[in-house]
Amino acid sequence: MPNTRGQIRIVIIGPSTSSKGGISEFTRQFLRLPWPAKLRFVNVSTQIEGSRAKKLVQASSALMRMMFLLPFADAVFVQMGSELSIFRKCVFIIFAHLFRKPVISYVHAGDFIDFLERQPRPVVTFIRFILQGCKVCAFLTHEHVEYAKRNLGLENSIFLPNFVEADSVSAAPKTHDGRPSVLFLGRVVKEKGIFELINAFELLAERKRDISLNIAGAGEIDHVTRLIEEKDLSEHVHLLGWVDEDQKKTALSEATILVLPSYFEAMPLCVLEAMAMGTVVIASAVGAVPFMLENGQCGIILPKVSAEEIADSIERCLDDGNIGELQDRAKERFNRIFSKHVFMSNFQELIN
Repeated sequence: MPNTRGQIRIVIIGPSTSSKGGISEFTRQFLRLPWPAKLRFVNVSTQIEGSRAKKLVQASSALMRMMFLLPFADAVFVQMGSELSIFRKCVFIIFAHLFRKPVISYVHAGDFIDFLERQPRPVVTFIRFILQGCKVCAFLTHEHVEYAKRNLGLENSIFLPNFVEADSVSAAPKTHDGRPSVLFLGRVVKEKGIFELINAFELLAERKRDISLNIAGAGEIDHVTRLIEEKDLSEHVHLLGWVDEDQKKTALSEATILVLPSYFEAMPLCVLEAMAMGTVVIASAVGAVPFMLENGQCGIILPKVSAEEIADSIERCLDDGNIGELQDRAKERFNRIFSKHVFMSNFQELIN
């Protein structure tokens, strides 16, 4: 990162762009944005997939690379996840502080509050001290901003909505193989509500509804496969595994509904992608989801995560005949708040 006059040089700290997960996807899309020539970004990957030893080596080499880059940097943009990611990123922020570089921390974790509530007071004090030294602490939900200000004294906290690159497409009711298609997109784990979703499809099958479910993502695949076989749902439920960008766009374009019954989220990218692609969203009322869906005006919000609620919401969505209206409102809201152009404008305000 040579010291080129007139440029603003920003070091990005986050997971590898080749890893799976929401923050990696955000970073990939962030680096592809058409930024002005004066902004120059260098990505430092602090975490990769693999063994503990491999992850430790990656974190150590990332720290050394960051220390080499810091003398030439104008700012540091830190992507914070949950659990260990918070502690790992605190170490990098400390070195940025030592070099007197302004830090923008971006907290992606949906369980940020729950994580802090489970920590002993000295740990919370340490995290608060580190984040107070940042120029800006950006969060994906208003709840996290309010908590940070009230409980951590972080007056530097702001709400910074996420984005996706996806361009809007024309709204049209979609079917797959002549029948409505539901898509789950994310980590296939309990916390994402995947088991309630499969149980919902057992109910739908009992109600003689001919609807397919495609599950896209990695995680507890063996467990889910056994559950599908035990419930005799192989004709209705299909496992796609982890999907790349092109496969994800295809899955979204073919789906009538995206269902995300998570126990916790911040601002899930898959919901934004569905809004932009004209796929109706049914999601639990967690994190920024009610804000994203405008409290039910742009999608359906689950009052609670249960098989009955999911099944009823899917049926209601398909039978009410207002899919087109939901798609239109969702796309308008996406373009107004969550497009790449809006994010770039917001981020450049922080930098300037």
